[in-house]
Amino acid sequence: SGGNALKFYASVRLEIRVKSRIESDGTLKGINVKGKVVKNKCAPPYKIAEFDIMFGKGINSEGCMLDVAESLGIVERRGSYYFMNGERIAQGRDKSIEVIATNATIQSEILNSIQANLPAKIV
Repeated sequence: SGGNALKFYASVRLEIRVKSRIESDGTLKGINVKGKVVKNKCAPPYKIAEFDIMFGKGINSEGCMLDVAESLGIVERRGSYYFMNGERIAQGRDKSIEVIATNATIQSEILNSIQANLPAKIV
């Protein structure tokens, strides 16, 4: 007959809502979601995260890396172009994510800069 047991028994519960769809050439490639921790018995709840879920691949870590780098000022966006250290990475978010995923030196440079700029307790 069911009930509300999971609501009370679970240690961590997430509420995930779709913000937008990621499409290219008319086909659906993934979704952009906003995840909120509704219940957490192990740590403070009500944290919010936004990330991309790509179909067939999972959570897009390069997209998350690009978003964090942009918020910390490591990667700069001017219009639709993304720049790092004054050099253009690519035009548009999708192309920039492709470049980061294929170029290991840019990826490691961004990751090292992010880790250096974040507080020690987060990393």
